[in-house]
Amino acid sequence: MEDHDEDPEAKRFAEAFKALLGAYMVITDMLAELPLPIQIPPMDEDWDPMTAMPAMDRVRTVIRDEPLPSETTGMINTLILDWLTAYDAAGTFQGLGPAPWRLDALEAAMTRVAIGMHFVKGLLGRDERE
Repeated sequence: MEDHDEDPEAKRFAEAFKALLGAYMVITDMLAELPLPIQIPPMDEDWDPMTAMPAMDRVRTVIRDEPLPSETTGMINTLILDWLTAYDAAGTFQGLGPAPWRLDALEAAMTRVAIGMHFVKGLLGRDERE
């Protein structure tokens, strides 16, 4: 990405988008470690959001088949939905241009994603340092 030192909105967006992609990688790992592993497209040089987004949405359906408490599967569903919401907010920012509320919406969605990942890790018994 280009240098965003002179444009605070672009810098905020770049930081939020980096967190969004990082969260995708964490979620990918979490899903792969479930009792019935769920695989979504890995974040690599071939990653395509047009494939990854429907795959993330399908997780919301197949998670119901996991041998986990409904509290856990419900939290994973919410985490995925919050991630998809953040991705849509990022796309809106890119497509319609900068606006303070768009950045606020993206950052708020990413806060929910971070909280969701924390809770899901706890429900799955994963150490927060992993």
